Amino acid sequence: DIPVSQLGGSGNLFVQTGRDQTTGLLPGGLTIKNPVINRVTRSHEFEVGALKVIVEGSDFGTKDNGNMVCNLESFGPDTQSLADLRLASGLGDPGYITSCEVESHEDTRVVCNCIQSGTQQSVLGTPVDQVYYDEKIPTSGGDGRRLQQVDLDTLALQLSPLPVAIAVTYQLECEVLERLNESCDPNVRPRSINIPQVREWQAVRLRPCPAGEHRINYTAPDCLQCQPGKFKSGVGPALSCSFCDYGEYMGLPGAGACTNCPTFETTSELGATEIRSCDCARGFYRIVNESEDWSLSIHHGVCQPCPMGAICEGKDVLPYSAAGYWTPNRLTFWPCFPEHACLQGNANVSNLCELGREPSSRRCGQCALGSFSHQSECYMCTWVDDLLS
Repeated sequence: DIPVSQLGGSGNLFVQTGRDQTTGLLPGGLTIKNPVINRVTRSHEFEVGALKVIVEGSDFGTKDNGNMVCNLESFGPDTQSLADLRLASGLGDPGYITSCEVESHEDTRVVCNCIQSGTQQSVLGTPVDQVYYDEKIPTSGGDGRRLQQVDLDTLALQLSPLPVAIAVTYQLECEVLERLNESCDPNVRPRSINIPQVREWQAVRLRPCPAGEHRINYTAPDCLQCQPGKFKSGVGPALSCSFCDYGEYMGLPGAGACTNCPTFETTSELGATEIRSCDCARGFYRIVNESEDWSLSIHHGVCQPCPMGAICEGKDVLPYSAAGYWTPNRLTFWPCFPEHACLQGNANVSNLCELGREPSSRRCGQCALGSFSHQSECYMCTWVDDLLS
């Protein structure tokens, strides 16, 4: 009842598999037991950064069983968060493997260095779905900036858990593999013999940065401050910062939020870096002043609602007449009679009159040369009218 496999053509070299088998059953036999993982301890909870893994259990073997192989395995770009890590084993074989260096190997304990210090590497292999980088952790008592690293580590546990497997197995000596006509490549598993392997699924989190900072890239554990004109709110693993929205600006680096423009003001583009980028929003205006302090007041004065009968484009453009209105000074707007006598003006010409009316006349009330008035309407003169006149 003991499973025994003969290696190659030799009659005295066998591999005896199965836990707690009777040793010495076969002279010269090589016993490979099924390892059991009881506990896995990692130096941190994240997918990047120098990582040491301690695997504790039983039947990890000794040198007689061959070298121990320790890997981190993930689903790479197909990684999805799992509330129950036991479901990971039903998703198929992991597609991305990180080979770890075995620091020490005992029958009940294996220590593996999986990511060396200073190495930019992700155990997930590639960037995962953007939704996980967009996650934000709510914080109280401020915007989450200048948190101690230990606080970040604690907050990170609120991020989505992503599955990664710690896998241990044996690596037979090349001499044994060659007798099986197998490859000595450590990344190629033998086909003619089932070498026991055990996996323990663990949850990793994307490493977060404080508010006002973003990750350099998906493989680096370090954070960078947002540039002026950008911000990042909340604690999270975002790979970039967002531009300040219209109506906002930020002149300092490392912002967790942007500053709003004064009331009734906005910006003409995203990512403004100074208050001078703020000016009156559409539907508002400010009075032009030719005094020396105009350059100051244009950026810090008060924008006023557009008068009735006027059109206000915002910024530093003064109001101009809407259709059916006329203005003597671009501040007061009078209705015209008839209404169609006054056309809509523009930023350069505040009043426009319909054809046949004198453009400089008040409320377009006078007919232009070559026209005549009848019941408040202006009509173009014909050749008959010219003869009669």
